Amino acid sequence: MKAAAACAIAALAICDWLWARHAGLTFGHWTQVTVLTGLLLAIGFFYGSIRRNAQLADMALWGALVTAFSIAAAIFTYLNATLAFPLVDSELARIDAGLGFSWPAWFQFVNSHSLLKVLFAIIYAILLPECAASIVYFAHRGRSDRIAEFLWGALLSILITAPISGIVPALGAFVHFGVPGPAEATYLPHLLALREGTASSFSMNQLQGIITMPSYHTVLAILIVYAFRGCGRLFTLVLVLNSVMLLTLPSEGGHYLIDLIAGGAIATVTIAIISAAARTRWWRQLSGATAVAHQAIARKRTGEEPGVSF
Repeated sequence: MKAAAACAIAALAICDWLWARHAGLTFGHWTQVTVLTGLLLAIGFFYGSIRRNAQLADMALWGALVTAFSIAAAIFTYLNATLAFPLVDSELARIDAGLGFSWPAWFQFVNSHSLLKVLFAIIYAILLPECAASIVYFAHRGRSDRIAEFLWGALLSILITAPISGIVPALGAFVHFGVPGPAEATYLPHLLALREGTASSFSMNQLQGIITMPSYHTVLAILIVYAFRGCGRLFTLVLVLNSVMLLTLPSEGGHYLIDLIAGGAIATVTIAIISAAARTRWWRQLSGATAVAHQAIARKRTGEEPGVSF
């Protein structure tokens, strides 16, 4: 499954390279991401071939694949932003109003409660650490199949989300309502430069999340919850944490409510596809799910608890 995921990521990277050449965009300062990915691959090879520690090898190799995917996916979102379709912020705000949601009122409510504001800021920023912790946890538990599900889900959903964001682009609620926000100073200059063609070079160390509609943050938060299904109390913890995370997206990420709804729809479609694929024999063999099932049966026979319990 790692080889198949690596091929899919490589295909996305080739698409990025060809599109970037056509669009006249360049991405520099690759040293940090190259060193990180190379170090993880070296650790994975060492513990997979020399020291024979399957858990550490899986942590490192899956970590390298997720890192490579994150870079390829980020570049893919930048390329879609060059499509420069008309902005739809006004339409998205009207949809929110039709749903009975007032972004300014929600933003003011959160900011008027300092403790809630701090809590939301922390939880909003926890997504990437949560992804890393999930890889470590499932590799430690010998559940590479769950990591494979998450990575393939993230890959499939970015192929849906990024083109939609390019076709129905939005600058976000901070800009639309004229409210200074924590995300405005980071993603907005890049997004405007891509739309207006005023910048052709970007640093890999400064790539930002520039998708507004649909919310990819929402997609990943739901995919992580799905990955922890059947993990007992840990699933409950992740469910509660990520549910609160969704509440932070309007005030901390400048998302409209419809962004979250659209992101949830994409996550649902992605999970349905991944779930259907997981029931096939080839997926179970490639992902290691068959081996996990045999281990679970063996544990039950010996009276041990399943590996994913908490």
